Amino acid sequence: MTLVQDVSQQLFISVPFLSKNNALEYYEPVQNFSVKFANFPPRLIEYPDVFGQGIDDVLISRIEFFPFNLFATAVFVCAVVHILFSTKFLKLGAKLRSDQEFTIKIGKTVPSGAILRADFALMLGKVEVIFGIWAIVLGMGIVVFADWATLVDYIEHKVNFTEPVFVTVVMVISLSRPILKIVQTEMERLVDSFGGSTVTWWFFILTILPILGSFVTPVVSISLASYLLAKKLYSLEPSRKLAYGSMSLLFVNISAGASLSHFALPSVQMVAVPWDWDLSFMIANFGWKAVVAILINNLIFVFIYRKDFEDLSPSSYFIKKQLNRPQKQINSLWNDRETEIPLWITMAHVLFLIWTLLNAHYPKLLIGGLLFFLGFIQLTKKFQYQIEMKAPICVGFFLAGALFHGSFQTWWIEPILHSLAEMPLLLGVAALSAFIDNASITYASTLLPGFYDGLKYAVVAGAISGGGLTVLAHSANIVGHSKLNEFFKEGISQWKVFSHAILPTFIVVLCFMLLQ
Repeated sequence: MTLVQDVSQQLFISVPFLSKNNALEYYEPVQNFSVKFANFPPRLIEYPDVFGQGIDDVLISRIEFFPFNLFATAVFVCAVVHILFSTKFLKLGAKLRSDQEFTIKIGKTVPSGAILRADFALMLGKVEVIFGIWAIVLGMGIVVFADWATLVDYIEHKVNFTEPVFVTVVMVISLSRPILKIVQTEMERLVDSFGGSTVTWWFFILTILPILGSFVTPVVSISLASYLLAKKLYSLEPSRKLAYGSMSLLFVNISAGASLSHFALPSVQMVAVPWDWDLSFMIANFGWKAVVAILINNLIFVFIYRKDFEDLSPSSYFIKKQLNRPQKQINSLWNDRETEIPLWITMAHVLFLIWTLLNAHYPKLLIGGLLFFLGFIQLTKKFQYQIEMKAPICVGFFLAGALFHGSFQTWWIEPILHSLAEMPLLLGVAALSAFIDNASITYASTLLPGFYDGLKYAVVAGAISGGGLTVLAHSANIVGHSKLNEFFKEGISQWKVFSHAILPTFIVVLCFMLLQ
């Protein structure tokens, strides 16, 4: 019971609860809030735009109408820049730690202030906490500009944090031993029939699991894909080029592969109901093109990295594995054991996962299911892995922070979308997705009058195409980032992820543009 209470408390602190509907839905404010800040930030229909205004005039008038827009967007830009340069802080923290270890070796005492500076630098380099750090700045700005009650109303009623809750819960369940064993066993049967080589594993992981995301959500598919890539590729210490290329391709394929359905991608969920898009529509207009793009990308990357695959040496990892620190060695041996899992335990985990997927929009049911799941883990711990809550909670915290900032960005996204024609819109949305969650972009498009079918196709195709450019582009990317980060000694460079993702993103864009 203590474990359940502890986990529950952590979730309540780090991942706020939200409502069922989309991330930018507004509600009537609670009574006794001042009229001046009843709608904070203003709804798009409240801005005094004049028909025929240029985009510059629209943005300037909106800043004059609500000056806090400029501050909120400046804070968001600072957070994005911080994420892009996060490895600088990691390197600084590592250097400070190294200096401290040298000081200890020569028999001197390390001041407590120096230890704190190193820890602070390392914290600033963790991508998962950066949006949360800047959310504090934004929250303080709201209190100064308005008041404390306005901040409370904004958090409670005007931002939808259901997705962070869902991602946190589904990560815990999908990374449990029975679920991972099911996927690994079935993949082994398939891969072994094609020779069982590392490149075969790589190809099928980056083909099948992204497409599976259309039906079990991208978060589940990228969790499983990251686990298998870590075991079958990254543990073999691939070249930096292959390591970054595989991660970037995973991000791109996860975004594209989840476009066969209307309920998997948040960017598609935002428009599915307003535009009456269903499963058959998504398969006919997006899904099959995405599958073609995934196959082309994987074949191209196999050719580009053929020498890197040949240089992989399975023996090096297994030798180094025995030289790990004692605690890590114990944990590794425990997780690698081959104890048979009873069928009833596996089926119970499958039911927990189904419950989570079916109730993805209901935070209280999600948390209830998680608490029962953790209790079940304790009862059957002989057959389980050690449950790691840190990574799921950090991922949920990242997404919650991103949503906290993102709700203030529609004031400039909406007029930009409104000013573009079809092809510029597709390319513009793909590029914009590198810096802001693409669900916010597609949501803004549902608010535009006269948005005809060609523009609807362009904005969603752009959002799907750009979903792998950075960790910011798609909510599932932070899951893969969190699971694979340990294989990058100096942290994951967002610039390198971006540069390696340009080619596969371009291929997806071409498929959506040419395969009509």
